Amino acid sequence: MIADNSTTDLATGTETGVNVAIAKPRPVTTSRVTAWQRIESAETVFGPPPPPKWIPPKRPNIVFLCMHKAASTFVADVLMQSIAIRTAHYDLFNVGSMVIKYFQEKKEEYGLRPARNLKEQEDQLRRCLGEWKLPTCNGLISRVYPGHMPILSEALGTAIPGKGQRMCVIRRDPRDALISLYYSMTISHSTEDIEGDPDVYRNRREDLRSQDLQAGLKMLFRNEGLDCTTREFIYCTDLLRSNKRVCDLPYELLMNDPEQWLKKFVRYGKLQEYVDNAWTGEMLGHLQPPEIEDPGSHKRRMRPGNWVDVFDDELKDMMQKRLGSRMAEFGYHW
Repeated sequence: MIADNSTTDLATGTETGVNVAIAKPRPVTTSRVTAWQRIESAETVFGPPPPPKWIPPKRPNIVFLCMHKAASTFVADVLMQSIAIRTAHYDLFNVGSMVIKYFQEKKEEYGLRPARNLKEQEDQLRRCLGEWKLPTCNGLISRVYPGHMPILSEALGTAIPGKGQRMCVIRRDPRDALISLYYSMTISHSTEDIEGDPDVYRNRREDLRSQDLQAGLKMLFRNEGLDCTTREFIYCTDLLRSNKRVCDLPYELLMNDPEQWLKKFVRYGKLQEYVDNAWTGEMLGHLQPPEIEDPGSHKRRMRPGNWVDVFDDELKDMMQKRLGSRMAEFGYHW
């Protein structure tokens, strides 16, 4: 309360004539509201707070560069998917399938037409990766072919292979790869789900079917626009020569000693914590060659060395002139 114009000195009993404001003392409390009690009180009104967002630790991308006809389907649809299922640390990106899906979804919106040559394929890939972004880390990036590499580097904003990228390369004996390409073009592969114009593919199929096997192989080998396997073998082996950080995972090792191939991949990718013996057994089950060769199947043969039964002297001479010393360097002999 506020006193009137005089107060009494308690010690002397005399008035001082001084105004003094006397505040009421605060009531003393012995209870304290803790931080946890305040949180509990808020939760009764607003509900519990959302759990903190889990952010995976940063890990380098694992990029699989393959030649055509060198197990790219196994890598993309089996190997990489099995890793992604076993950990939340990585996301899947299948570049070849992304381009096909992008065209199918966007062709009406953008007026896209099927790519009729390599330049048009590159343009569509650049457009696809400009809209559907690839990660700079924590990606399992598969079905990457040599023709994709320059645009892939642009999309990631870094050289590939380079810092933050672990790159595996699957090369294959170009003689066997050429034979496998022939059977894909003439028999086993769909003419619809491709990176290119189905009409061009169908016309090419008719041309190849009008010839015998050896003549068809020579037609492919002479036409660098048709034979992607030879130029891809050159690209992959150039990369392996120039960059020791790249992991060399030959197709022949995958077929002849798949367990060793898987161990090499796991060790290079630093994926030991995600795999076990059951996983290895599962992968080996997908790598069993067919008992009988089936030209109409995607898994026609699988076993290396088909060229021994197919190549005539002219084919051997053609291949030797173009790739002989390079083949020998990487263990492919006559």
